[in-house]
Amino acid sequence: MKIHVEVFIGSRILGKNQPSFSTEDLIRFIQKEFGDIRPGVTTHATAVCIANAPLNHPTGYNYLWRLGHGDLRPFQPGIDKPNLERDKHQTQPKNEDVPEKYRYLLQRQ
Repeated sequence: MKIHVEVFIGSRILGKNQPSFSTEDLIRFIQKEFGDIRPGVTTHATAVCIANAPLNHPTGYNYLWRLGHGDLRPFQPGIDKPNLERDKHQTQPKNEDVPEKYRYLLQRQ
């Protein structure tokens, strides 16, 4: 599975149970749920998927909102205003990239 999809799924599940979560909580969730220990997981959870962070990668996703150092919550489309460099970036993965058991986390577009 693509790392950004795992980050999206993890953030939405964690965000249902608490208002915010740590980067470490998200990484641990991804490791436990998907068995993914690729180094890119940390990069995605700390930079690539953070909507209010500068875009310093070729691709970015608006899946997470940084509240403070290491403190995150799910990005809220229509409420949160992403960094200008990320204004047109995805707010959720494509339906076909998400395993069926997690598709309930996607918003209808």
